[in-house]
Amino acid sequence: RHCASTPRGDPSSPSGPPSPPGSARDSMMVRLLAAVALFVAHVAEVVVAQQSEPVVEFIGKAPKLRIYPGGNDGDSDDDGNETWVMLTFGKIEELNAQGGRVSGRAITSLAAEKGIIWTQENRTVGGAKALVTRMELPLEYGGSFREAACGGGGGSQGGDSDTSPGGGSDKSPAGGKARRLASPGSVAVEIFVFASDAMVDYGNYSIPVTRGQLKFNVESKTWPFCGTDHRLEVNLDIKVPGDKEPKKVEEVAEAENEDEEAEAEAEGSGTKKKGGKGGKKPKGKAMKQSAGGRDVNFDLPEVALVDGDSIESEVEVQTQGGKTTIAFRFPYFESTLLYDPTASFDEESAAESTTAPTAAPMTMAPSTM
Repeated sequence: RHCASTPRGDPSSPSGPPSPPGSARDSMMVRLLAAVALFVAHVAEVVVAQQSEPVVEFIGKAPKLRIYPGGNDGDSDDDGNETWVMLTFGKIEELNAQGGRVSGRAITSLAAEKGIIWTQENRTVGGAKALVTRMELPLEYGGSFREAACGGGGGSQGGDSDTSPGGGSDKSPAGGKARRLASPGSVAVEIFVFASDAMVDYGNYSIPVTRGQLKFNVESKTWPFCGTDHRLEVNLDIKVPGDKEPKKVEEVAEAENEDEEAEAEAEGSGTKKKGGKGGKKPKGKAMKQSAGGRDVNFDLPEVALVDGDSIESEVEVQTQGGKTTIAFRFPYFESTLLYDPTASFDEESAAESTTAPTAAPMTMAPSTM
């Protein structure tokens, strides 16, 4: 509409004299056409960027989710190949010093549990905005998670306990003494999707994340361990089209993160880039998994925050008959456990737009499946 209007006093108005070739009117039209072309190009760039963002679909209000890489179809690539990866947080169980399972200290499947508390909010993490979905299960004694039982041998022999008068334990278990608490705490999974690049603090380390990348936390509070030499195992099941096994699993050494801010200053650009904090990235495993038309990459640190300290943990990738399970094993913790892996799809091409979206980059709402 504005392009078609005639400015006041313009010689092209009916009351004005005819304009000669190369007049101000021609110059104005050229400028208007150039502005329209730039606007259309910008809109197209933003649309491409938003279409390229991945989409997260939760299967009910539980830590079971399917991730699509985005694009025009959302669930397929340019050749029509179905592309997605499904993550299911399954079994959680306590292991004794010999690796045996401790009876009465297990959750058969976190994704199948009822009573999960679902919340969603926007947060600023590492200097960047992120959409965060939290699924927390308050633990209750009963079923496969029993208050009195502490079997399974190893460092804990049945049933002894250190119990305070109020029913909670003020002491760490030692040898065969169980840590019986009035409330056994909780287990939670958080899913983060970032609207821009960021560098997230992780104890003594820093985790780099890029716009649209999926980061997920595994948390637990006051798990009632049956022994200080015990561990907690959390299983993550991976499913992709065709039930293919991982293409590659390799060890990644501790390394320095690139400090983009320092590099920008060294180049004399004067530009402060987000995510330029640098710091060290923890050692771990890198897993590449075919997800149909694209590959998905998992960065799996072998370090967890245990009661606030950076402590080595164990990551094992298990495959059988096309099924892939990642087993995370964490050492005993008195109060809190936090673990921080990431996942991202390979880029389709180097020519993809880097324009930041104006809204949250992933759709994160529970489905009715």
